[in-house]
Amino acid sequence: MIKAENLKLISGIFSTDEASTILLGLLKNKIDFHNMEIAHIKETGSGNLEKSEHRIKELKLLREEIRLIIEEAKHEKVDLAIESTINIHPVQK
Repeated sequence: MIKAENLKLISGIFSTDEASTILLGLLKNKIDFHNMEIAHIKETGSGNLEKSEHRIKELKLLREEIRLIIEEAKHEKVDLAIESTINIHPVQK
């Protein structure tokens, strides 16, 4: 059986340009994923459309918050330390 894992996804000190590329790129991929889910749900008529639509709204708010942090860091001429862990564990269907 698959065991639960905590994996380091991002760890380091990054320039504002690097932080922007990493974090906004990750968010773009997540938003794109949910947009594909929405297209699939509309095409097949099965699935939870509201869940993906809600998640996109959350991700867009998060994206704006991150943009503001990066802009503030640019203004203050500082780098950003970013640490992110991803937790993976099996779930029964």
